[in-house]
Amino acid sequence: MLIILQYHEVSRRLFFNPNICPLKVFSKHLNTLGFCMFKDYLPIFKSQGIPSLENNYVIITFDDGYKGVLNYAFPM
Repeated sequence: MLIILQYHEVSRRLFFNPNICPLKVFSKHLNTLGFCMFKDYLPIFKSQGIPSLENNYVIITFDDGYKGVLNYAFPM
């Protein structure tokens, strides 16, 4: 199974903007993935292609280079 989650920005502040994911919500998403047995991570770059789908994978993408992605999402 392959699940793809796509985000634009992660922020500590609550915005009523569908392109911004509040940090608490993003944290809950990661906790839910951990609860569902998605615990290890492997960085995958476009040049490497998608790994074999014999196992379950979640791909988390950030399509913009906002500071919140680096400051909040990346450390998690």
